Amino acid sequence: MSSKKGNKSIVEAVEAETMVRDYLRDQYRPYSITDLVLNLHNQITRSDMSIILQTLIESGDIISKTFGKFTFYLYKEREGEEVEIDSNQLIKLSTDVNMINSQLNQVKQDYQRLLQAPNEQTLKQEIRNKQLSIRELESKIVHYQSHLSKQKTTSTSSSLEMIKSHYNKLITINNDRKKIVCIVIYSKLYHIRTLY
Repeated sequence: MSSKKGNKSIVEAVEAETMVRDYLRDQYRPYSITDLVLNLHNQITRSDMSIILQTLIESGDIISKTFGKFTFYLYKEREGEEVEIDSNQLIKLSTDVNMINSQLNQVKQDYQRLLQAPNEQTLKQEIRNKQLSIRELESKIVHYQSHLSKQKTTSTSSSLEMIKSHYNKLITINNDRKKIVCIVIYSKLYHIRTLY
C-alpha cells in the first residue's frame, strides 16, 4: 500500500480495517498507534491507522483508553458465549466425569498399595536373614552327621535311633524353611510385579 490517500481504493481501506481489527482481536491486548504501525510492518501509515482506529471505535469493534498523553486501543471485551447442550451430551459428560473419578480413585488406591509394599531393601534383608538361618541349620546337620560317623558301632540302638530322628527333624525343618523362603520371595515379587 502506498502512503498517499489518493492511490488507495475502497477495497484496500476495507482490507486494512479488517487487518487491524483481526490483529487486535487475536492479540487481545492494548496497543498505541505507533505499536500497531510497527507490529503490522508499516503496511499502514500512521495517519491511515488513526482513521481506521477511529472507524473501528465508532463501529464498536474496539475501544480506546487514554492515559495522560497516550491513547491505547484494544479489542472490546470478549463476552462469554452461551453454549447449548442437549440432555444426551450432559448425560455423556456426567458419565465421563464419573468414569474419570473412578479411575482417579483406582490410581490413588494403587499408589497407596505401592507405598505400603515392602521396598527392595526390605526384601533383600529378609532374604539374607533366611539364608543365614538355612546356613545355621546346614551347619548343625553337618555337625550331627560328623558326630554320627564318629560314633562307635557299639552304641545302643536307642541312641542311634534318637540321633537319626533328630537328624530327620533337622532335615525336615531345613527343607520347610527353604520352601518358606521361596514362597515369601515369590509372593513378594509377584506382589511387586502386579503393582507395576
